[in-house]
Amino acid sequence: MGESFFREEVILARRRVHGEVILTAPPGIWAGALVFALFMMVLGLILVFGTFTRRERVTGYLSPAGGITRIYAPQPGVVTAFPLTEGMLVARGDLLFTIEGKRYRTAESGDASEDVVKALDRQEGFLSERIDRQVKLMTARTGHYRDLAEKMASEVRALEDQMDQQRHILALVREDHEAARVLVEKGHATRTGLRRLQQQVVAHEQHLKELETEHSAKKINLARNAYEAAQSPALVDDQIAQLKISVEEIRQRIIEMETKRTITIRAPVAGRVSFLQAATGAVVGQHIPLLSLVPEPCELLAELYVPSRATAFIEVGQEVRLFYDPYPFQKYGSFAGHIVEVADSPLSPSEINGVVKSDQPCYRVKVSLDHQHVNAYGVSYPLRPGTALSADIIVDRRPFYEWALDPFYSLKGRMS
Repeated sequence: MGESFFREEVILARRRVHGEVILTAPPGIWAGALVFALFMMVLGLILVFGTFTRRERVTGYLSPAGGITRIYAPQPGVVTAFPLTEGMLVARGDLLFTIEGKRYRTAESGDASEDVVKALDRQEGFLSERIDRQVKLMTARTGHYRDLAEKMASEVRALEDQMDQQRHILALVREDHEAARVLVEKGHATRTGLRRLQQQVVAHEQHLKELETEHSAKKINLARNAYEAAQSPALVDDQIAQLKISVEEIRQRIIEMETKRTITIRAPVAGRVSFLQAATGAVVGQHIPLLSLVPEPCELLAELYVPSRATAFIEVGQEVRLFYDPYPFQKYGSFAGHIVEVADSPLSPSEINGVVKSDQPCYRVKVSLDHQHVNAYGVSYPLRPGTALSADIIVDRRPFYEWALDPFYSLKGRMS
């Protein structure tokens, strides 16, 4: 029962396959596999060598490298002369404009400033007359002291002569007194004559002392006169100097009054006129610039104001892509520049230039332009100072695999 119904040869014949078995697949499968392999290879290369860049869009404007000189009116008034046009070149010292200050009316002459100038002129005249009188007084005092000194010197010499004569007389009287004393001792003369001679000696000595006292007083007066004669010119000179200072102050006030009536403003530097905001006959104030002077030739820089959060990786030499507002990105593309300066400290929102608006502190970053012009429709247009712009600043750049593994790096940082 365990034997097969067919012979073993029949079974083997049925199992035999003639020829080799070949497994085939459609061509589309091989092409898909090849594409998938290439895709995975490219994706691996991108993950290993590719980088992810995070950018920050900031705003700014173009400004000359040498700065812009803004010209303000020194006082409110009316522009009476304004011989300027936009883009005009001016040299240092050229006339920019003339302003006539406000005038106030009075009953005397109709112009308060003119009345003040006249009053100051009268004060200057009074002070000049006082100076002339002081000079004459100094001359008279000098002559008086000189004459008095000569008179006192003559009196001193006369007293000295009298003193010499008195000393000679006193010596003779003393000799007579000595001779009489000898005769009295010998008994050849009376004591009455001796006492008379002694009285003469005392009288002459007293007279000599009086002459010496008077001589000393005269010499003291002479010295005092010499001192006063030396001090008087200095005192008068001081008074004259004070008067001259007063005169100069009055003249300065006169000049100020004249300058307030008509003020001429000249160019402090050479440059090209721009941002004109005045005209002849316009009423101007002191807080708005009437014009600006841009140095010529003018190299423009881009001044960007970057928020604090985007300054971590900014460095000098870094490339920046610029987008000028007058030249839309969709039509003219972006423009290259490189950072040349990064501020060390931030500016508060109130310190930032009015062209840029920000509600947070920003760092000022200066960017040099690769090109000072824009090519549009085959024509080269020069860039202008004050042009508003935006820019892309690279704030972070790292490989894709780091970006993909960022959660693990963050977790590792928190754990460490």
